[in-house]
Amino acid sequence: MDRRPFPIAPVPPAPLTEDDVVDAELVEDSAAAAVAVPAGRDRELSAETAAAIKASVAASTRRAYAADRRAFATWCTA
Repeated sequence: MDRRPFPIAPVPPAPLTEDDVVDAELVEDSAAAAVAVPAGRDRELSAETAAAIKASVAASTRRAYAADRRAFATWCTA
């Protein structure tokens, strides 16, 4: 019995209709823009928020992640 896959013929794209075309305006944007950088406060959590996040993670998840980190660290040092 021949187990080769069936030949796959390319499918031509469907013709575009008026509904497929989008009218858009090109906007010249060569001016330099300010880049938003997180401020120190944006990277901090309150103690109660950190505790709430820690409490929301199941013990089995913490164990699994710890095991994965150990396995990865072992692999990195091998």
